[in-house]
Amino acid sequence: MILCQCSGVTDTTIQKLINEGAATVKAIAMGCGAGKKCKPCASEIASMLGRAAAGAGAEASCSA
Repeated sequence: MILCQCSGVTDTTIQKLINEGAATVKAIAMGCGAGKKCKPCASEIASMLGRAAAGAGAEASCSA
Protein backbone atom coordinates (compact mmCIF):
# COMPACT_ATOMS: atom_id res chain seq x y z
CA MET A 1 0.00 0.00 0.00
CA ILE A 2 1.29 3.47 -0.80
CA LEU A 3 1.95 5.17 2.50
CA CYS A 4 3.54 8.38 1.24
CA GLN A 5 1.54 9.88 -1.62
CA CYS A 6 4.04 12.69 -2.25
CA SER A 7 6.97 10.37 -2.89
CA GLY A 8 5.01 7.29 -3.94
CA VAL A 9 6.59 5.15 -1.21
CA THR A 10 4.96 1.95 -0.02
CA ASP A 11 4.73 0.60 3.50
CA THR A 12 6.83 -2.35 2.30
CA THR A 13 9.70 -0.03 1.37
CA ILE A 14 9.49 1.71 4.74
CA GLN A 15 9.39 -1.62 6.59
CA LYS A 16 12.48 -2.75 4.67
CA LEU A 17 14.36 0.38 5.79
CA ILE A 18 13.28 -0.25 9.39
CA ASN A 19 14.46 -3.85 9.14
CA GLU A 20 17.79 -2.56 7.83
CA GLY A 21 18.21 -0.32 10.88
CA ALA A 22 16.45 2.98 10.20
CA ALA A 23 15.21 4.12 13.61
CA THR A 24 13.79 7.62 13.05
CA VAL A 25 11.37 9.35 10.69
CA LYS A 26 14.33 11.43 9.49
CA ALA A 27 16.30 8.27 8.63
CA ILE A 28 13.32 6.97 6.66
CA ALA A 29 12.99 10.31 4.85
CA MET A 30 16.66 10.23 3.94
CA GLY A 31 16.39 6.62 2.78
CA CYS A 32 13.36 6.87 0.51
CA GLY A 33 11.83 10.34 0.72
CA ALA A 34 8.74 9.38 2.71
CA GLY A 35 7.92 11.95 5.38
CA LYS A 36 10.20 14.54 3.84
CA LYS A 37 7.86 16.80 1.88
CA CYS A 38 4.42 17.57 3.31
CA LYS A 39 4.73 15.05 6.19
CA PRO A 40 1.19 13.71 6.71
CA CYS A 41 2.65 10.18 6.57
CA ALA A 42 5.18 10.93 9.32
CA SER A 43 2.79 9.81 12.07
CA GLU A 44 2.27 6.43 10.41
CA ILE A 45 6.02 6.05 9.89
CA ALA A 46 6.50 6.84 13.60
CA SER A 47 3.91 4.19 14.46
CA MET A 48 5.74 1.63 12.32
CA LEU A 49 9.00 2.53 14.07
CA GLY A 50 7.30 2.20 17.47
CA ARG A 51 5.93 -1.23 16.64
CA ALA A 52 9.35 -2.35 15.44
CA ALA A 53 11.00 -1.07 18.62
CA ALA A 54 8.36 -2.75 20.79
CA GLY A 55 8.90 -6.01 18.92
CA ALA A 56 12.66 -5.74 19.37
CA GLY A 57 12.17 -5.09 23.08
CA ALA A 58 9.97 -8.16 23.40
CA GLU A 59 12.57 -10.30 21.62
CA ALA A 60 15.30 -9.01 23.93
CA SER A 61 13.27 -9.76 27.06
CA CYS A 62 12.44 -13.28 25.85
CA SER A 63 16.09 -14.12 25.27
CA ALA A 64 17.25 -12.81 28.65
